[in-house]
Amino acid sequence: MGLIFNVALAVFAGTGSFLFGYDSGVMTIVIQSPHFLKFFRTKKTSPVIGAINATFSGGAFFGSLMYVNGLYVEIPA
Repeated sequence: MGLIFNVALAVFAGTGSFLFGYDSGVMTIVIQSPHFLKFFRTKKTSPVIGAINATFSGGAFFGSLMYVNGLYVEIPA
C-alpha cells in the first residue's frame, strides 16, 4: 500500500509540475506573438507585458494557498 501511494503521489505531483511548466511556456509564446501585441496595441518591452506575467505568477501563488491542511478553502461568492 505504501509503495502504490508514493508512486501515485509522485505521478500526481509530476503531472502538476509538467502542466504548470507547459502553461507557462504557452503563455510566454502567446504574449510574444505579433497578433497579441497588435491586438493590445503594445510592444515586447511594454509594462503591460510585465503586468500580464505578474498576474499569472500571482494567480499561481494565491491559487496554491487555497489548499490548506488537506481541505479546500471555499471562497464565498
